[in-house]
Amino acid sequence: MIIKSLHFPLALLLLCLALSACSQGEGEFLDSARAAVYVSGAYNNQACYWVDDGDGVRRITLQVPLGTTQSLANSIFVEKGTVYTVGYYVYPQQTACCWVNEKLITLPGTLPSQAYALWVQDGTIYIAGYCNMNRAGYWINTTYHDLSTEIDGSSSPSYAMSIQREGANLYIAGYYPNGALDIWYKKNSESIKYLPGSNNAVISKMHVYNDTIHICAFITGGVHYWRNGDWIASFNAQSSYFSLVYDAGNVYIAANAPYTGLPYAVLYTVGLPSPQVITPPSLMSSSCTGIKAAGRSLFISGWDNAQNTLWYWVDGRKVILETGTSIDATAIFVAPKSQAE
Repeated sequence: MIIKSLHFPLALLLLCLALSACSQGEGEFLDSARAAVYVSGAYNNQACYWVDDGDGVRRITLQVPLGTTQSLANSIFVEKGTVYTVGYYVYPQQTACCWVNEKLITLPGTLPSQAYALWVQDGTIYIAGYCNMNRAGYWINTTYHDLSTEIDGSSSPSYAMSIQREGANLYIAGYYPNGALDIWYKKNSESIKYLPGSNNAVISKMHVYNDTIHICAFITGGVHYWRNGDWIASFNAQSSYFSLVYDAGNVYIAANAPYTGLPYAVLYTVGLPSPQVITPPSLMSSSCTGIKAAGRSLFISGWDNAQNTLWYWVDGRKVILETGTSIDATAIFVAPKSQAE
């Protein structure tokens, strides 16, 4: 069984959290004019990423074994000028992998496997995913750690979807489709915790700031948001991939919701006294796949369903990265331009 990236036809969302003035891991800069934007995905079923550093948009093709039939970069991270991506290739089975710049590193573990998310700190790579078709786990560099037997005390299907290192602490989150409390997370060697009200959830994403754990999950009919294990809010959306960013006390969720039968981009703001919905006009009939906060700006990646264009959006403008019928965007990362030079 080949699981691509858990895309669903009407909606895509992807989750990331960041700070307003300085997104963790992304360096400090004041405005979007000083940002280099990276978007991971695939072009003609070949894993790649795009970079826009002010000198024009470039597509960087990622190395795969000769004979690979399909590959995808699910997530991207930049540290000190080095570009890290994770995902999978199919040769002959689906195989989790990591790329450092364009160089392929095959991750160990029983196949099929896939890598969903990563975090890099001081050159050490932390990767969330699964092995053995559907057994949650994570890699530190190329060492695999199985989590499946910790989740509900069994080896039932489970997936690790997010991972983050903050200081000396390691946080991991994912989902366990058992129809009960499906969303789980853990910190370091602490026992698995489950989120209330997460019945029948299919995806989860997490980001941590100052030991505060933010998690989003998709449950039929909407995206739900928890903070430190407490349910906070939900939003009407048709999506199973979502993106969340923390900025100056607010949580912004880039999502897709129905609009005259087509998906469209929605920016949900979770704040007091009640959530607000912001719809960027230039993103109508588009699918969002990622969001980041950097400086004073929000960056959103996605594609236009009608025009077959892949793009990112920032400060009210949409930047076209590629046009074609076989393109895929999965995540976005923002770094100072100096890191791209």
